[in-house]
Amino acid sequence: MAPSQFQDPSLWIFYSAAMFLNLCYGHHSMAKRLQDKLSKTKPSRAVKYMKFFLMLSETTVVLFPVIQLLLLTYSPCTPPFIMSIFPNCEEIMEYSQAKGWSDIKGWLSMVVHGFEVWMTVHMVYAGNIWLTYIVITGIVCILEYLRILER
Repeated sequence: MAPSQFQDPSLWIFYSAAMFLNLCYGHHSMAKRLQDKLSKTKPSRAVKYMKFFLMLSETTVVLFPVIQLLLLTYSPCTPPFIMSIFPNCEEIMEYSQAKGWSDIKGWLSMVVHGFEVWMTVHMVYAGNIWLTYIVITGIVCILEYLRILER
């Protein structure tokens, strides 16, 4: 017998037991009591700090690529940036600043700067979503649920 053949009867038993318990012990009485408690509670300090941290985090996520673009504009040949791997980075940057976008070296530096900022935006946003909205907000949410159920 395949495992999927045992799945349907077990779910049927589970749902039947849940329906029976709901009929015997009242319609959503525990959920109603919990909802009444939730409507009377005020946000704790942890929730207020979390809201502030989320706003600060969203602002920082936007500012980080802007600051990187400023650094790329004023010193693109420093080691963390891609242009620093070219041995003649200083010459390329001086030439592109003198000629502007009219030459291939000017376009090369602009494309590399754009690629670096684009990759930074993706990495910072992806990391920020996981860290703030899943880890930190999840922990505060679970702590708040425990605080409410404790009463």
